[in-house]
Amino acid sequence: MFPYLVDGELGNVKHLKLEHIDGKKSMRLAKDCEPCLFGWQAIPDDARQVTIAEGELDAMSLWQYCRPALSVCNGAGSHTWIEQEYERLQRFDEIFICFDGDDAGRKGAAQVIERLGRERCRLVTLPHKDANECLQLGVTREAIGRGFA
Repeated sequence: MFPYLVDGELGNVKHLKLEHIDGKKSMRLAKDCEPCLFGWQAIPDDARQVTIAEGELDAMSLWQYCRPALSVCNGAGSHTWIEQEYERLQRFDEIFICFDGDDAGRKGAAQVIERLGRERCRLVTLPHKDANECLQLGVTREAIGRGFA
């Protein structure tokens, strides 16, 4: 279970099954909840950069690499969160978009960059599918940092 806290209040809850069904993740969001980003409670008030990841485990993995990160609630293809989060994201000078390295991730990242603004969004390229896979495979902080350049 991933609690989505926004300004100290519970905005959403995602339930993720540990077992994959037919090779895919099985998850559900709480009914009638706010489409928001996961991880706001961990972002320092003075942060001027943030990374938006495709999944909660990726956001947590990026924190392991000392990269403040949030996660979208519905994967790369759904951007219902943008309208809700647009104002909160205004405080960041740079927003790094770190979606999966598959077709859906690349397409979703391009759409998010277009909607949030090319002038402050940067696309992250990682050596493996996502930040969690990089962490599991022992990719160094320096190698991850090159993906943010």
